[in-house]
Amino acid sequence: MKFQFDHHDELFAIVDKVRRGSGYADDDAAALAVGLKLLNGVMLNHRNDPLFADVQPALRAFIGNLKARTATMDSDQGCDNIA
Repeated sequence: MKFQFDHHDELFAIVDKVRRGSGYADDDAAALAVGLKLLNGVMLNHRNDPLFADVQPALRAFIGNLKARTATMDSDQGCDNIA
């Protein structure tokens, strides 16, 4: 499978942060970080699509919780743009 994915955030830094701070196995943490970035990117590109209406608030809360969990690990690196 191939597809183009453009994003302004440093994806490898985000994956590393989630690996260190989530408590999940490395592969699970990487899948979580990349999956969130991909889903969030599509949602932002189609923010007015009713398909995402129910998911947007819950995803924002989930991302906030994940950021809070990982914040203590990288507070000195300034990498707080998980999704």
